[in-house]
Amino acid sequence: MSRHAHTTSPQRWGTGFPAPMEALRCVVAAAPETPTIVHDPDGIDAEITAIRHGLSLLHVPGSRLLFSVKANRSRAVLTHLASRNIGAAVSSVAEDRAAAEAGMSPRYATSPGLSGADLIELHKSGTHLDIDSIDQLAAVPRHSETGLRLSVPIPRESTARDMPWSRFGIRWEDAGERGKAQAVLKERKLRVVRLHAHVRDIGGVEDVRPLGRALAHAARDLPEVDEVNIGGGMIRLFHHNQEAIAPVFECLAEELARAGRPLRVLAEPGAQLVTSHGYLITRVLSVRRHEGRQSVTVDASAWNLAGWSRFHLAMTGADRGERWTTDLTGPTCYEKDLWFAGMATDRIEPGDLVVLRGAGAYVGSMLRVLHGLAAPGESLLGTADGAR
Repeated sequence: MSRHAHTTSPQRWGTGFPAPMEALRCVVAAAPETPTIVHDPDGIDAEITAIRHGLSLLHVPGSRLLFSVKANRSRAVLTHLASRNIGAAVSSVAEDRAAAEAGMSPRYATSPGLSGADLIELHKSGTHLDIDSIDQLAAVPRHSETGLRLSVPIPRESTARDMPWSRFGIRWEDAGERGKAQAVLKERKLRVVRLHAHVRDIGGVEDVRPLGRALAHAARDLPEVDEVNIGGGMIRLFHHNQEAIAPVFECLAEELARAGRPLRVLAEPGAQLVTSHGYLITRVLSVRRHEGRQSVTVDASAWNLAGWSRFHLAMTGADRGERWTTDLTGPTCYEKDLWFAGMATDRIEPGDLVVLRGAGAYVGSMLRVLHGLAAPGESLLGTADGAR
């Protein structure tokens, strides 16, 4: 097998976590059907440990970690997360069913796309609701406990409408919208026990301070709230700005204290837990060479699979003692179906297996189906489909 193609770093998490090369070699040697994705449980567990340590800095018993199922709803990943006592954050009935079948508990749901029928089905299944709008609030069963998602200020460049507020949630700071929400809550005799808000991402104190302040401000108006969900979006903090982890959680604790009572904290990362620990194994179909450059076609389509993810080359075939400038392309009739271009790699031959790192999130869950190509299978290293 060839040398690593991605760069290393001192980070303990993300791509800084060592790839399980020996286990991957064992999987490749077994000549699996391709394309397929294998997930490294050790890498996932390292991410879980890191975020739980951050939550522990809040010193609030009952704070817990959820997984945003929109990132990956494969049974292999969800079952592993359930075994680590990770709850689920879902945005549809389909995601909720996947999480429930994997044994994930508790489960929380929020999305502007949930219909009244969806909300009732989720409520009956025991999933906690974080209501996104006043219209949704009117569909919540009477005399229920519920959560509210709050719209908070976010950078204009983060929205598609050049607006300084997120399109998700109720604008509690707006007196008119707050009054309408309070009227529905009173009429339907609903108890708000949880608040939920997201910013674009959390990389430092400057990001978490307004988030914590908005949650605490609304909690003062809603005395039965004992839990807040701060969303996810902490890749920048944990993978690239680790010296800010303690200050961020200390700042969050300080801001939430403005509510005047302890508030349990939920965090719901998705990609952060799994992206860097999923490995796509794809087979080389053909190779063209011209003037020192090789164009390699594999059986996995970047167009179909790489919607939001960034991939890194982890392994090619045998080391043949030659280095080539390589373009790695997918199998579709789309000119831009490209994994990478102009990368120095070993000489690659048809039938070789290429391993790409970064397949843990937003692959199967955002699948395109050009030409009707099937989704890759997904498994966990250390199971029947992968050696450890």
